[in-house]
Amino acid sequence: MEAYYLMFGPHDGCAIFEMPDTISAAAAAITVASSGAFASLQTHELVSSNEFLEALDKAKSVTSYRVPGT
Repeated sequence: MEAYYLMFGPHDGCAIFEMPDTISAAAAAITVASSGAFASLQTHELVSSNEFLEALDKAKSVTSYRVPGT
């Protein structure tokens, strides 16, 4: 665990974990959620600014996009 914060609003807390990969993070979230210790649980993957720039660069290679159902 990197950090834990208590919060005001719809959620009581926020815990930040560093995980080796997305599958490990999903497995941990499933384990915690199935324990019944929390009324609700949300997971969010954080993306560094460098990773976001890589994604923007990759998006440039997309030549077309069709909206689903069209």
